[in-house]
Amino acid sequence: WSGTGVEVSFPDMGTYGSPALIDSGSSLIVLAPNIYDHLLEELKWRFNGCHELKEQQILTCDCPPANDLSRVPTLVINLVDSEDQQFSLCMSPDEYILESMDSANGRSTCVPALQRGSETQPVPLIFGMTFMRSFYTNFDIKNHRIGFARSNMSPLGPNTRCSVDAQPFLRRTIWVVSVIVAICSAIFACYVLLNPKGACSLSCRGMWASKPTSGREATSISSNSRMRPL
Repeated sequence: WSGTGVEVSFPDMGTYGSPALIDSGSSLIVLAPNIYDHLLEELKWRFNGCHELKEQQILTCDCPPANDLSRVPTLVINLVDSEDQQFSLCMSPDEYILESMDSANGRSTCVPALQRGSETQPVPLIFGMTFMRSFYTNFDIKNHRIGFARSNMSPLGPNTRCSVDAQPFLRRTIWVVSVIVAICSAIFACYVLLNPKGACSLSCRGMWASKPTSGREATSISSNSRMRPL
């Protein structure tokens, strides 16, 4: 989820990440149970009256007043391209939150287009028609690749960027400062190893300069000094 720090990563799968399936035969975005449970926890507290529909394996909630979804984060989907470079596809709440009608009370409800899958599904991530309505999808069968382009019906711009980081600028600043401190520490360590006498002389000078004189030494100095008449 964009700007929340909540994400699902796949460290056991290396730099290639998790396999996924683009399936026009699926209506929603179908996630493996552990992924679904982790992501939906971040959405539940942003809505009221949420409950799960066990048969459909989806979540339904009361829509906010005036259908204001400004408190709901953007869904970030990080992909790896043919050159092993990571890029993100962003889905706004208006794209993945579906409005439905509760047949019991006739009220409008909001349904995240995320469905809890099963442990036996072929891949952990299945992107269905909800995803494909936001992105034109080109299946290049000859070259064994898939291309995406944002739909002109999307509320987001074509060059929209999104990130999971809650405070990306702060995190980058901390990282830069940490690198600078590490480099300075390495340079000082090399100086001590290559020139131990110089390092010792600097520390010894500092110790000698800061060493206080005893009372006896101060008396001896004052007794040996001569007073000159004015």
